Amino acid sequence: MKKRILSLAVSLAMLLTLGIPSIALSPADYTDLPDSSHFTYSGIVSAIENGIMQGVGSGIFAPNSVITRAEAAIYLVNVMGATVKASLAGVSDVSSDAWYVKDGRLAVAVQMGVIAPVGGKLRPDDLVTREEAFDMMAKAVKLTSRSWNLTKFSDRAEVSNTYAGSIQALVSAGYVNGIPSGDGFILNPKGTMTRGEFATLFGNVFQGFVSGSVSSVKSGNVVVKKAGTVLKNLTVKGDLIIGDGVGNGNVTLDNVKVDGRLVVRGGGRNSIIITGGSVIGEIVVARVDGAVRVAVSGDSTVSVVYVDDGKNDVIIQGDVARVVVDTDVPVTLQGGTVGTVSITASDAEVTLAADSKVTTLNVQAADVTVDTERGAAITTLTISSGATDAEITGRGTITTANVNASNATFESAPQTTVTANNVTGTTVGGSQISGGTTSTPSTDSGGGGYSEPPSGSGSGSGSGSGSGSSDIIISGLKYIPPTVASGTSLSAVSNGTFTSITVNGVSVDYNSSYFTYSITWLNGLDFSHVFDAADGNYEAIVIIEAGAGYQFDPNHSLSGAFGISGVYKHPGNKKIEIDLNAPISS
Repeated sequence: MKKRILSLAVSLAMLLTLGIPSIALSPADYTDLPDSSHFTYSGIVSAIENGIMQGVGSGIFAPNSVITRAEAAIYLVNVMGATVKASLAGVSDVSSDAWYVKDGRLAVAVQMGVIAPVGGKLRPDDLVTREEAFDMMAKAVKLTSRSWNLTKFSDRAEVSNTYAGSIQALVSAGYVNGIPSGDGFILNPKGTMTRGEFATLFGNVFQGFVSGSVSSVKSGNVVVKKAGTVLKNLTVKGDLIIGDGVGNGNVTLDNVKVDGRLVVRGGGRNSIIITGGSVIGEIVVARVDGAVRVAVSGDSTVSVVYVDDGKNDVIIQGDVARVVVDTDVPVTLQGGTVGTVSITASDAEVTLAADSKVTTLNVQAADVTVDTERGAAITTLTISSGATDAEITGRGTITTANVNASNATFESAPQTTVTANNVTGTTVGGSQISGGTTSTPSTDSGGGGYSEPPSGSGSGSGSGSGSGSSDIIISGLKYIPPTVASGTSLSAVSNGTFTSITVNGVSVDYNSSYFTYSITWLNGLDFSHVFDAADGNYEAIVIIEAGAGYQFDPNHSLSGAFGISGVYKHPGNKKIEIDLNAPISS
């Protein structure tokens, strides 16, 4: 019996030394918790009840024991429910026999980004300093400040510059108040942190954890830890954090208002779904281990989406007032309208899908790529001074491009390109554009265009036969829908002076403006293709562009400078898309 008791005592001592958690208990099962009036008590209780921190032995919590860097990082793994591991190859000070390596959670903490090797070392067994612990917490909840003064604290000069932004953000959010000292407060940034103090920090930052079907939450910051969670008809009075534990799963916000931020650390291509008139002020997309989609629908409103972290694609679907891309992770906008897109990271890649519109797109960093699929539209694109080597690819429509940096390349010509003085190397549709000029395309470049009309009137016609009212008549030119007879050929007319255009019987008056248009077969066929009986089920895009100053027929109630598009169905589910992209005046 004595030998068994001795073994147990040795085991408890090892647990206390190594920080290995014991079996979870309720707060009532611990004999060494502080009095309920102590400032650490409520945080400790919350950490125990939510499974974030456990005791170090039977009935022992050890609130005054100091913690290591590994322990602090792993507590945050527990908070977010993370499971994906990073490789620890190349880390020289981690033993394969260490408890935090055997259970894998140190590798998960590295993957989360709350702890990172410096010079090939993690220093996992070093006691964590208070400023290091603050920095880990700030990274977990994606808080930082680009400027700081920390004037409240008399020892602010002792704070390392590396951690000052994180500490300032936590102080500004009210999560860190400092330690009373004399007539003021100190941070004691180089001091150690106890288990009770970390639990207090935890309690300051997190108030609730939810999963499943949720109709009410605690006031404060709430963490979603599992996929499939649905929050409905509620208000989050703080931040809502989609934890890493959601993985590639869904989280749905149905008629949810978030007073703070929506922080997306988890969720996959199946989406973080925002619907039912939800109201979100700020979304921070920060998943570090996979692609994620944020889908906005159902009259929901989102003020701004920040993309500032990650390793895989970020997809933003639906209407959003503003998007800020501050990372080189590929970002795709689709299925909606974005008011303003600001690209602030070098080497960023942003794609506008065919069904996306952007009112204002600002390129503010070097080596940015913006890909515009055919059908996408940007009203104003501005390349800021210093944002050199921007590459604008694809066949989307750009109404006005303002170029204030050198070596910008446009695969397709914007309707108007304005280059600043002293800007060099601007290439539009393969042609060099001089600095200090305003230019418009003079010929059709595959996506339409316009030029000054030649003397006399130009016209053209196509040949072929079709049937039924599904024919599209464009200024007297009969366009043959995809269902055509064997042996029929289709030719193109590149330009002409037209007095009217009729599309499925709807007449549009353009006041004799000069037009070019193109017809592009999605299957890659050219204009001279001869159809045979095996052909069929082809789709085509007809693109029409006009010069400035044209008008719609008075029967149409359209005004302002914008473009419209319509989809016309034909027998056999054939489809033709008509895009009208030019200034429209009432």
